[in-house]
Amino acid sequence: MTLTVRQKIFICMGLLVLILGGSHAVTNLVYMESLFDQFRNEEIGAAFLNAPPEEQIEILKTYVTAKMEFFWLGKWGFFIATGLFFSLWISGVLTLPLRKLIAAIERVAKGDLEVNVPVQSKDEYGKVIQTFNDMTLRLREAEDARRRLVADVTHELRTPLSIMQLKLENYQQAGHPVPPEMLRIHDEVIRLSLLVEDLHVLSLAEAGRLTLDCKPLDLTAHLERIVEQNALFARVSVIDTGIGIPEEDLLHLFDRFYRVEEARSRHSGGTGLGLSIAHHFVRAHGGFIHVSSQPDEGTIFTVYLPLSNP
Repeated sequence: MTLTVRQKIFICMGLLVLILGGSHAVTNLVYMESLFDQFRNEEIGAAFLNAPPEEQIEILKTYVTAKMEFFWLGKWGFFIATGLFFSLWISGVLTLPLRKLIAAIERVAKGDLEVNVPVQSKDEYGKVIQTFNDMTLRLREAEDARRRLVADVTHELRTPLSIMQLKLENYQQAGHPVPPEMLRIHDEVIRLSLLVEDLHVLSLAEAGRLTLDCKPLDLTAHLERIVEQNALFARVSVIDTGIGIPEEDLLHLFDRFYRVEEARSRHSGGTGLGLSIAHHFVRAHGGFIHVSSQPDEGTIFTVYLPLSNP
């Protein structure tokens, strides 16, 4: 029989009530027996036996009332502590699958699709987790299909574009008059060839097939500014004083084909692949990139590279 989360909560609360109610009855019985034994040993004497029945009842009532005040205070403290501990424990048990699912969702939000949460129950939590696993599986399949499509399209376009560019260059070098339309076509072929080459590099990076030439490098001979170097990473910053990048665009800056609104012009903006390619190159070397920017003040790109080969 598969219990729902609601049924589990109902059963747990029923057990809590049963435990507290049973302990209440048992402790009352035991304490009252011990209380009358104490009264017999401490209060019953000649004065008590010679007193009228009404006074005997008042003496017993006063004695029991005084003792029960401390007993009830201790009992309520015990019940409250037990209830709080049990509630904390059962809430932790019931929300554990949810906490695991939240951690997995955060990983997916950061781009990690290799996430699979173990399904340990058949209740609502188990169904949600199974649905989440199915969703990440479909996302992985869609991502793999997209990568294959990019790689195939890039492979198929490189050869005809190279032939077109070669023919156009040969036509110009032969001394024939070149109309403006042909020059425009040549420029567009070059632009498209660069885009295809960027896609090719990006597809290699996403497939983990980048060819790296790892060797010691004197950064001062190649870069104008080194900000800081410590025991683990070399940190290199590139700073400009341009128009800056809006905060809402920073999260998507390394996404494929993403361009901020000001750079969407066909002729003034890029293809939206350069930063994505740079991001994959840096990751392939075991490093990472951090960017900070203020609109109308400029942008700082910081590259962290390990001092030893990854």
